[in-house]
Amino acid sequence: GAFSVQLAMGGHVTPFVTLGGAYLRDQIFHLSVSDAVTDGDEPSLKGLTFSLNSVCFFGDFAVRTLPGLHLTGFVGYGVLSVEGRPSGGSSVDDPSGFLLAGAAAYEFRVADSASIGAALRVSWAQLNVTEANGTDVDVFVPALLLTARLD
Repeated sequence: GAFSVQLAMGGHVTPFVTLGGAYLRDQIFHLSVSDAVTDGDEPSLKGLTFSLNSVCFFGDFAVRTLPGLHLTGFVGYGVLSVEGRPSGGSSVDDPSGFLLAGAAAYEFRVADSASIGAALRVSWAQLNVTEANGTDVDVFVPALLLTARLD
Protein backbone atom coordinates (compact mmCIF):
# COMPACT_ATOMS: atom_id res chain seq x y z
CA GLY A 1 0.00 0.00 0.00
CA ALA A 2 0.89 3.64 -0.22
CA PHE A 3 -0.03 7.00 1.29
CA SER A 4 0.40 10.22 -0.69
CA VAL A 5 0.32 13.88 0.34
CA GLN A 6 0.48 17.01 -1.76
CA LEU A 7 0.80 20.50 -0.24
CA ALA A 8 0.79 23.40 -2.68
CA MET A 9 0.77 27.18 -2.39
CA GLY A 10 0.51 29.59 -5.24
CA GLY A 11 -1.25 32.54 -6.77
CA HIS A 12 -3.62 33.13 -9.65
CA VAL A 13 -1.94 34.58 -12.74
CA THR A 14 -5.28 34.61 -14.56
CA PRO A 15 -8.69 33.22 -13.50
CA PHE A 16 -7.66 29.94 -15.14
CA VAL A 17 -3.91 29.71 -14.32
CA THR A 18 -2.21 29.29 -10.93
CA LEU A 19 1.58 29.12 -10.42
CA GLY A 20 3.43 28.21 -7.25
CA GLY A 21 5.46 25.72 -5.26
CA ALA A 22 4.56 22.30 -3.85
CA TYR A 23 5.76 19.51 -1.59
CA LEU A 24 4.88 15.97 -2.73
CA ARG A 25 5.30 12.85 -0.59
CA ASP A 26 4.54 9.27 -1.56
CA GLN A 27 5.08 6.75 1.26
CA ILE A 28 5.23 3.12 0.04
CA PHE A 29 4.49 0.30 2.52
CA HIS A 30 4.21 -3.48 2.09
CA LEU A 31 6.89 -3.88 -0.56
CA SER A 32 7.29 -7.17 -2.39
CA VAL A 33 9.97 -8.67 -4.58
CA SER A 34 10.21 -11.82 -6.64
CA ASP A 35 13.06 -13.92 -7.96
CA ALA A 36 13.05 -15.76 -11.30
CA VAL A 37 13.89 -19.01 -9.50
CA THR A 38 12.59 -19.93 -6.05
CA ASP A 39 15.70 -21.47 -4.55
CA GLY A 40 15.96 -19.99 -1.05
CA ASP A 41 18.07 -16.90 -1.85
CA GLU A 42 15.15 -14.54 -2.45
CA PRO A 43 15.67 -11.01 -1.05
CA SER A 44 13.59 -9.98 1.97
CA LEU A 45 12.00 -6.56 2.20
CA LYS A 46 10.49 -7.15 5.63
CA GLY A 47 10.42 -3.91 7.58
CA LEU A 48 11.51 -1.73 4.63
CA THR A 49 9.53 1.33 3.52
CA PHE A 50 10.27 3.81 0.78
CA SER A 51 9.19 7.43 0.53
CA LEU A 52 9.56 9.73 -2.44
CA ASN A 53 9.85 13.33 -1.17
CA SER A 54 9.82 16.16 -3.69
CA VAL A 55 9.94 19.95 -3.81
CA CYS A 56 8.46 21.28 -7.05
CA PHE A 57 7.29 24.25 -9.05
CA PHE A 58 3.77 23.77 -10.41
CA GLY A 59 1.41 25.21 -12.98
CA ASP A 60 -2.32 24.57 -12.56
CA PHE A 61 -4.58 25.11 -15.56
CA ALA A 62 -8.34 25.18 -15.01
CA VAL A 63 -10.47 24.07 -17.95
CA ARG A 64 -13.14 26.41 -16.55
CA THR A 65 -13.66 28.16 -13.23
CA LEU A 66 -14.71 25.99 -10.29
CA PRO A 67 -16.46 23.68 -10.05
CA GLY A 68 -14.64 21.78 -12.70
CA LEU A 69 -11.67 20.01 -14.15
CA HIS A 70 -8.13 21.31 -13.83
CA LEU A 71 -4.75 19.92 -14.86
CA THR A 72 -1.52 20.42 -12.93
CA GLY A 73 2.09 19.91 -13.99
CA PHE A 74 5.01 19.65 -11.53
CA VAL A 75 8.78 19.98 -12.10
CA GLY A 76 11.20 19.55 -9.24
CA TYR A 77 13.79 17.67 -7.22
CA GLY A 78 13.03 14.37 -5.50
CA VAL A 79 14.72 12.08 -2.97
CA LEU A 80 13.88 8.40 -2.48
CA SER A 81 14.35 7.64 1.23
CA VAL A 82 14.70 4.04 2.40
CA GLU A 83 13.76 3.27 6.02
CA GLY A 84 14.21 0.02 7.94
CA ARG A 85 17.55 -1.10 6.51
CA PRO A 86 19.34 -3.68 8.69
CA SER A 87 21.93 -2.05 10.97
CA GLY A 88 24.70 -4.17 9.43
CA GLY A 89 23.62 -3.35 5.86
CA SER A 90 25.46 -1.19 3.38
CA SER A 91 25.42 2.56 3.87
CA VAL A 92 24.43 3.97 0.48
CA ASP A 93 22.98 7.45 0.17
CA ASP A 94 19.36 7.96 -0.83
CA PRO A 95 18.88 8.33 -4.60
CA SER A 96 17.97 11.86 -5.68
CA GLY A 97 17.36 13.83 -8.85
CA PHE A 98 14.89 15.26 -11.36
CA LEU A 99 11.13 14.70 -10.94
CA LEU A 100 8.12 15.27 -13.21
CA ALA A 101 4.51 14.80 -12.15
CA GLY A 102 1.10 15.49 -13.62
CA ALA A 103 -2.37 15.51 -12.09
CA ALA A 104 -5.96 15.76 -13.24
CA ALA A 105 -8.46 16.92 -10.63
CA TYR A 106 -12.15 17.69 -10.39
CA GLU A 107 -13.31 19.98 -7.60
CA PHE A 108 -16.66 21.17 -6.25
CA ARG A 109 -17.26 24.55 -4.61
CA VAL A 110 -18.38 24.18 -0.94
CA ALA A 111 -18.06 27.86 0.07
CA ASP A 112 -17.21 31.19 -1.57
CA SER A 113 -13.48 30.55 -1.27
CA ALA A 114 -13.22 26.78 -0.66
CA SER A 115 -13.59 23.65 -2.75
CA ILE A 116 -13.10 19.90 -2.34
CA GLY A 117 -12.54 17.15 -4.87
CA ALA A 118 -10.34 14.31 -6.05
CA ALA A 119 -7.16 14.13 -8.13
CA LEU A 120 -5.23 11.43 -9.95
CA ARG A 121 -1.49 12.18 -9.88
CA VAL A 122 1.35 10.34 -11.57
CA SER A 123 4.96 11.04 -10.54
CA TRP A 124 8.09 9.95 -12.41
CA ALA A 125 11.62 10.51 -11.17
CA GLN A 126 15.00 9.57 -12.59
CA LEU A 127 17.24 9.42 -9.54
CA ASN A 128 20.91 8.53 -9.10
CA VAL A 129 23.06 7.33 -6.23
CA THR A 130 26.18 9.48 -5.88
CA GLU A 131 28.10 6.88 -3.82
CA ALA A 132 27.62 4.24 -6.52
CA ASN A 133 28.44 5.98 -9.81
CA GLY A 134 26.37 4.84 -12.74
CA THR A 135 23.49 3.63 -10.56
CA ASP A 136 20.15 5.06 -11.65
CA VAL A 137 16.79 4.46 -10.03
CA ASP A 138 13.63 5.15 -12.02
CA VAL A 139 10.53 5.68 -9.87
CA PHE A 140 6.94 5.72 -11.13
CA VAL A 141 4.19 6.40 -8.57
CA PRO A 142 0.47 6.75 -9.32
CA ALA A 143 -1.67 8.31 -6.56
CA LEU A 144 -5.34 9.04 -5.94
CA LEU A 145 -5.77 12.10 -3.72
CA LEU A 146 -8.63 13.84 -1.95
CA THR A 147 -8.25 17.59 -2.41
CA ALA A 148 -9.18 20.73 -0.47
CA ARG A 149 -8.51 24.19 -1.87
CA LEU A 150 -8.75 27.68 -0.40
CA ASP A 151 -8.82 30.60 -2.83
